[in-house]
Amino acid sequence: MKPALNSFGRWDAEDHRKRVEQLITRMKEYGQLRFRVSLGNYFTGPGSIARSYRTAKTTMVVGKQRMPESRCYFYQDLMLPVLLDSLRGDWQANELARPLARLKAMDNNGLLRRTLAAWFRHNVQPLATSKALFIHRNTLEYRLNRISELTGLDLGNFDDRLLLYVALQLDEER
Repeated sequence: MKPALNSFGRWDAEDHRKRVEQLITRMKEYGQLRFRVSLGNYFTGPGSIARSYRTAKTTMVVGKQRMPESRCYFYQDLMLPVLLDSLRGDWQANELARPLARLKAMDNNGLLRRTLAAWFRHNVQPLATSKALFIHRNTLEYRLNRISELTGLDLGNFDDRLLLYVALQLDEER
């Protein structure tokens, strides 16, 4: 553990990120010790240290699942998956995952799921997504329509998009 506030008495996530990265660089220079660092969120008030520890611990778990090659994980980078992690295994997570499960059942090689993930990764921008996937924009449009058919969701509707995005965040096969 280290002090949370900077010399001005404020929480600065970027300052902490730089300090952690410097620490990792120094540790690599001095040996072959393998380690991971996780930085949780900053809280004030009663129980704040315990809450910060819990966010750091969950950030570590989620970070290792999503980025096993990385040595440091930051809550600010993984906020949504960390917050959703507490749902894992509960009925709510199962409900949220249902549309994606329907898609995966009909998507033998995972092409549509990868397309959907890329579409979200590129902020639902068709041109950027099609370039990233090295496909024609019409091919992307076809795949998105197929995803809509298989999931029963309208990708033009924000709530339906959000549901699929959250389902992808909860998906164990990331």
